[in-house]
Amino acid sequence: MQLGWHALAIALAAGSHYGTASGAKASAVHNLSDKAFDAWSDAQELALVKFFAPWCGYCQAMAPSYEQAAVALKKDGIPLAEVDCTKEAKLCEELDIPGYPTLKVVVNGDYVKYNGTREESGIVDYMRRHKQAPLPEIAAPRFDTFRKSANVVAVGFFGRNTAEYGVLEEVARELRDEYTFGFVSDRTLAKAQEVPAPGIAVYKDGAKADIFTGAVSSESVIRFVRATSVPVLGELSSQTFGNYIRAGVPIGLVFYSTDAMRNELATQLERVARDFKRSVSLALVDARIYSKHAKMLSLEPTWPAFAIHDVAQHTKYPLPQPRSV
Repeated sequence: MQLGWHALAIALAAGSHYGTASGAKASAVHNLSDKAFDAWSDAQELALVKFFAPWCGYCQAMAPSYEQAAVALKKDGIPLAEVDCTKEAKLCEELDIPGYPTLKVVVNGDYVKYNGTREESGIVDYMRRHKQAPLPEIAAPRFDTFRKSANVVAVGFFGRNTAEYGVLEEVARELRDEYTFGFVSDRTLAKAQEVPAPGIAVYKDGAKADIFTGAVSSESVIRFVRATSVPVLGELSSQTFGNYIRAGVPIGLVFYSTDAMRNELATQLERVARDFKRSVSLALVDARIYSKHAKMLSLEPTWPAFAIHDVAQHTKYPLPQPRSV
């Protein structure tokens, strides 16, 4: 039987980590047993743990990158560890490990989901980002650069010792993998940005998109940030669908069949989209490409057509046809 070059490369790369050859260089990855697991976890301010099985091909392929990331993160004081689930089956069962490899971030003894990639650079960048404060203070000279630093940036305009700061910090910890957060205590800057202090504003591509109104709570701010992260009246496609799902509000899908129809609908619906953006995200959909999605929403192939799809509740509300959009 011949061993393909790809399989051979994986086996050789993984051998340095999972192998037992004498004289092998000591691993930078901590190997955790059931007995040591709780004590080690409780002692970590920030760490990463991989749950694996030696027979798993994906685990073998990932092993060199994980080892290199462990070496790189040593100077940052971020340890990487692993648990062999073939040896520690009871522990992995208690932690409900769904498959291999599974990565979990340790934050002050608590385990949370890892949302980064599996190559060395992705692991290093992800963990270093989580080493930083989730809600840094932004000085006035840095503000313009900061608001343009990501596609969606949420900024709180208040002091550190306020209830609003506590809420936004909690939100930032939960959503830091999706959006960028910061706060400004300079009231002059808040006035220049036309944001009432205390207040929260979301910037998209550097421009102020919306200002939060209403009672401040983690749930309401999360809804606000996610809903504001999508365009007021954007284009729904296979590339943007995930953004609308993460926004967490029902999607109002407006199907068109010609470019002229699209332009006319965009003009007519702009104000409606702004008025209802907190409760429904309106999006234009090309029926020439996504007619099957329209059919799934119980729409006939007569355009334009409209339906509301509440993904979270698994419900759909098609506008009766041939009623005009």
